[in-house]
Amino acid sequence: MENYEELEGKIIDYSDNSIIYKGKVIGCDPDIGITIINLNDPNNYLLCLIGPSSSLWDNSFDLKLNKKTFKVIVNQIKNGKINIPAINKARKNNYTPPATASAATCPFGQ
Repeated sequence: MENYEELEGKIIDYSDNSIIYKGKVIGCDPDIGITIINLNDPNNYLLCLIGPSSSLWDNSFDLKLNKKTFKVIVNQIKNGKINIPAINKARKNNYTPPATASAATCPFGQ
């Protein structure tokens, strides 16, 4: 089994179309989810993926699609660059994360 905790603290490039940030992974666990913050502004949450064991999980979420999205994001973290359009393509725009990522809506923000 892979040790995802090794990815925590990793600094990555984060791109959402033309906007590029330096991000920091603050949590990565297949059961809890993934949280990435802006390295220069820790109150700016860039990405949240809620896992099935998180208190934020909603039973309407698609577990299979969530696991696929987790793998895509983990591979991007390992490569040092998060690309939101590629993540949206992988999940087929069928998974709706919180509209605004924040400490309250991210699994590792609470």
